[in-house]
Amino acid sequence: VGLSGSESDVSYEVFRNDTNSVAVTGGIGAALPFGSFDSAGIYTVVATRTATGCKDTMNGSSTITIYPLPLVDTVSGGGVYCYGYPGAPVYLSGSEINVNYNLYRDTFSTMVMSLPGSGTSLNYGLLEPPGTYHVIAVNATTGCVSAMDSQAVNIRNPLPLLHAIAGGGGYCTGASGVHIYLDASNAGKRYELYKG
Repeated sequence: VGLSGSESDVSYEVFRNDTNSVAVTGGIGAALPFGSFDSAGIYTVVATRTATGCKDTMNGSSTITIYPLPLVDTVSGGGVYCYGYPGAPVYLSGSEINVNYNLYRDTFSTMVMSLPGSGTSLNYGLLEPPGTYHVIAVNATTGCVSAMDSQAVNIRNPLPLLHAIAGGGGYCTGASGVHIYLDASNAGKRYELYKG
């Protein structure tokens, strides 16, 4: 809050909503800044000439409005999936109209997508890139920002290594068949043989 000009022999008092005195300072013969105030209301200035006590209310006023932050909702979903699969889902438990919900992966420099608030829960769909997903809500009118609660973690497991099937071939009726085998295998994996 400030005044466009001031006189050196005049004191200036700032009022909030015409009744609460919040600052008093002497004039400096130039524009007069009163500083920053963090209470909502209408701010006016009354000037008092030091020598005579005569008062006058300065022209105009300054209005301070405090906007609420977006509500904090919970991010859920995520999970473990195999390489090549569509990924795991990410959800938000609720949303507000006129608020955009920006989804980030790992850091807040990588935005994946933004969904407008609908007044209900949001579904970001199946997300394949592994990582930690966060949501930041931004009010489209005021620019006020809130980080949503929790996060969703997607973990992508690698597929088993590929090995070659060998063996097989022809055999005569009544014989015990032919061998089928895998040319290599990896510990901790189970290998299933299918016919057809």
